[in-house]
Amino acid sequence: MIWQLNRIPLTWKMLTHRLSRLVLSILGIAFAVLLMFMQLGFLTGLFDNQTMAIRLFDADIVITSSARNNLHIEQPFPEIRVRQARDIPGVASTVPLWFENGIWKNPTNGKENVMRIIGIDPNDPGFTMKEVVEQASLLREPDSALFDRASRQFFEQVQTGEYTELNRRRMHVVGTFYLGADFKNDGTAIVGNDTFHRLYPYTYGMADVGIVRLKPGADREQVLRELKEALPPDVQVETRAEYEKLERDFWSRMTPTGFVFTLGLVVGFVIGVMICYQILYNEINDHLPQFATLKAMGFQDRYLISVVFKEAILLAILGLIPGIIASGIFYAIMKEMSGLHMELTVLRVILIGSLTIVMCIFSGMLAISRILKADPAEMFG
Repeated sequence: MIWQLNRIPLTWKMLTHRLSRLVLSILGIAFAVLLMFMQLGFLTGLFDNQTMAIRLFDADIVITSSARNNLHIEQPFPEIRVRQARDIPGVASTVPLWFENGIWKNPTNGKENVMRIIGIDPNDPGFTMKEVVEQASLLREPDSALFDRASRQFFEQVQTGEYTELNRRRMHVVGTFYLGADFKNDGTAIVGNDTFHRLYPYTYGMADVGIVRLKPGADREQVLRELKEALPPDVQVETRAEYEKLERDFWSRMTPTGFVFTLGLVVGFVIGVMICYQILYNEINDHLPQFATLKAMGFQDRYLISVVFKEAILLAILGLIPGIIASGIFYAIMKEMSGLHMELTVLRVILIGSLTIVMCIFSGMLAISRILKADPAEMFG
């Protein structure tokens, strides 16, 4: 008798006997999934956007000021340090980069907004961005600029060939590229080094970042040690990955933004646990006479507990599907509106999917106490 009953998909029948409740339960789990994806998207979008420029450095090793703890702090160092790095065995080439803020005038409506200005050498841009590399030579033209078309919407789209103003200086937009805004910078323009120094005369002889490339086969760790020994203490030398990690650590530990979104992810998980617990508790409470009957028929508590856990896992899977779809739509909208690099990657789906299953199983653990207390006599209540 028990063997035959085991063949009945009891968990599925319990979930589907009232389709309206099942739909509401799935929507509840999907909401929790969406909430976790939102917070994870903001958190990873924060890190991805803040480190996007660094990840695009055409560098094996990066030189910055020893007083600079993130890319957004204006702390230049003597440009001669970049040239000195070329004397180290194993170094193939070096090039400086410059970063400043400027007042960009919208050529359409005349409004002015602050944006990040990056200065590059038109002969060696120091970035891996294909669009920048291909158009860098155009920046040899005095007072010319490349505009980031992924800048925030209030900059509006600037077309190649248009003229505008940067720091009240007439500028010719000779091309565009795609980088994206972040929490510090709403937009970006790239200019040649000569134009950059005309805009910011005090930057002559200084640099914000030194790009160091190694010769094929060079020992990166050996070159790194020699650079640290050879260069004065006014600069710090790290691999590009180390410098990216420093940037991530700054935004996660030294600013409230990282803490807020991390807390939001935890809160989303807790809310999901509460939603799932309420769903499972109501399911158990409604089927308490059936559970009591099963106990009277000789089923052990572990079987009844397994039914609840199976129900929790099924709810997690069913809730994940619409949750992932809704999250994909949300990510696309936020990427378009805010410029954040919010990507629905496989790893993130696996992470949130795992959290959702853990969330539902944990909720089931909280709800099973009602079954354990069930008495067969309750079936007659």
